[in-house]
Amino acid sequence: VALGLCDDQHDLGADGTAVPWIKRLREVLLKLFPLRENESVMDAGALLPSKYCVEWLEDDAEADLVPVNHELGKEPTSDRPFRARIVANDRVTAGDHWQDVRRISFDIRDSGIRYDPGDVLMIRPRNSEKSVATFFRLFNLDPRKKIRVSPRDAETNLPSHLPNPCSLEYLARNFLDINAIPRLYFWELLAWFSDDVFDKEKL
Repeated sequence: VALGLCDDQHDLGADGTAVPWIKRLREVLLKLFPLRENESVMDAGALLPSKYCVEWLEDDAEADLVPVNHELGKEPTSDRPFRARIVANDRVTAGDHWQDVRRISFDIRDSGIRYDPGDVLMIRPRNSEKSVATFFRLFNLDPRKKIRVSPRDAETNLPSHLPNPCSLEYLARNFLDINAIPRLYFWELLAWFSDDVFDKEKL
């Protein structure tokens, strides 16, 4: 199989190269390792079992409780982060410069955080109020509704920063990438939930 080099600038993104390359790889593998008589190739776009089970909860259920490290001096972890307060947010490039570079300072006193030169700080972004409001309006969902997420098998872990139970509002604001351009796989899955024959064919 020839080397497949994906290009994000392709009209279809990385899928423009990856999808035909994977198809060719499957053809080659089937020739090298033929299936047994009682086996068959899984259809492309087959609906696989989900990793998680989602359960709707009553409106009065307690939700959105994110574990936070309250023990002073104890080093935080990904499961129990330290909520630091921003004390400065200064632009370091000129106001008429096209690039907006900022120096942001956090108050991490009594956090137990240790770092060395060269360490990188990862920041989890949040969706804007406008984007979240548009999301719930388009899908006609109540942001106050609450869910509980459970893994379908013991080897699958939930995201460490996901409160469980969780409100739809918290989920849309902090976890879902609601502004992302859907990948090809999204449309393949969507076809399974369409009742229109023509829509299924297009998807």
